[in-house]
Amino acid sequence: MQDKLLRVVEAADRIPRSADSYVGQTWPLVLASLPGGSDVAYLEDQAEGRVITDPDRVAALVRAWDAIRSVAPPRDMSRDLIARMANEL
Repeated sequence: MQDKLLRVVEAADRIPRSADSYVGQTWPLVLASLPGGSDVAYLEDQAEGRVITDPDRVAALVRAWDAIRSVAPPRDMSRDLIARMANEL
């Protein structure tokens, strides 16, 4: 288990600090603001990927993203916790 946790820490160190978080709780989700001001979402499941352009549906996905982000610890705090746990094993 320690080896696996240390690999997660190493992977986290390779993520650019400028990269945004990724929701990924139940499905891969990408949110994007396009030139001109419109927002879109991209969802992917086992069968397909799809682009969501309906403003109401995109807004619902933004709210889901914000809800998950509001309870998640910051990236560095998560990384440090994983590293501490690995070192305690």
